Amino acid sequence: MGSVQVRYGGTDATGVICASNYPSTAPPTSCGHISFVELDGQMSYKMALAYHATGDTRYSDQVINIVTTWCNTNTRWGYHYENGPLEAGWGVAAMARALELVRQRAPAGLIQKFTTWVMGPPYTGNIIYNMEYYINLTIAQNRPNQFGNWHTTLGETYMAVGVLSDNINTYNKGVSIFNTVISKYLRWGKDPYAAGRVLGECSETLRDMYHTQFGLGGLAQMAAIAWDQDDASLYTSNNSAIASMMETHARLTNAWLNSKSIAMLPQNCVYYDSSTFPKPPTGTTWKFDIDTQLWRAYKTIDGSYAGVDLTDGKKYLLGFGFLPTGWETGYNHYAGRLGIPMPETAALIAKSWPEWQEFHWGLGTLSHAQ
Repeated sequence: MGSVQVRYGGTDATGVICASNYPSTAPPTSCGHISFVELDGQMSYKMALAYHATGDTRYSDQVINIVTTWCNTNTRWGYHYENGPLEAGWGVAAMARALELVRQRAPAGLIQKFTTWVMGPPYTGNIIYNMEYYINLTIAQNRPNQFGNWHTTLGETYMAVGVLSDNINTYNKGVSIFNTVISKYLRWGKDPYAAGRVLGECSETLRDMYHTQFGLGGLAQMAAIAWDQDDASLYTSNNSAIASMMETHARLTNAWLNSKSIAMLPQNCVYYDSSTFPKPPTGTTWKFDIDTQLWRAYKTIDGSYAGVDLTDGKKYLLGFGFLPTGWETGYNHYAGRLGIPMPETAALIAKSWPEWQEFHWGLGTLSHAQ
């Protein structure tokens, strides 16, 4: 696609034209997201691992064809103020890791071509502009609890492209994002953020398990990239915070999978149920607010804050379901290499094996399981 312009929710902006070979059965209003992330991004990494597993060069040729076509075709990327940065990260992270795996098969100049297409120089409407815009916006806004799954995806993207292009500055930018996220995203359960929270929770735990697993996947895969550069510090960062995150959220998910067991949940945790959830004040609706970590009432007429928070002391959990986002990768390191007991993670993996590919995460059963 020459132009990818994606709105929040993964839908195309008005006027976007789908590629001529876009599947007729796929949603026609999401061809940017589906083409770049769910088809070509995912397929490039699948083909790269298939090449390593079998040695069949037809798989590496597919990777090269996918990457080359996007480099030659795409010239506009957006919306930088909506989903453009995240879409870029999801697809580029997968393609960069795939191209690294088939590096010896890549034709001369392709890695440089891909790197230039992704990394700049930045101008309004290319990939690096979208990524830089979001990172710089976060810094400028300086909101509480703002670091989350978008940052882990973009951090992994910088690290993966840095390794591929042998650019230490690009790589270190990703590491810097990791260090910021790990200290702020996973600070819960520690003083002065211990009250009512469990060690291993993140800023998105009470939002939903779905986005929390996105955040975990980026962190685990960034640590794995660093490990491959002979750097174990990301795995051990903040007292091995990734391991705590894995065990805590595996525990919550295992409880859900065990007939929604209440007994298996930490204190004050309950499953979200719209039929029993407290009713909001008249003319308002509840929404979870990341900044305050509270459910807040917002006016239905204009979406403004109604000045009322839900303060019943309960931690409502929702969005359950296993996603292949770093579980096998992290478990291989902490339990496999280091021998650290991780019973909740082990149980979750056993119930959910094998990992598939989801955006730029997954296939850890093939790449890391022992």
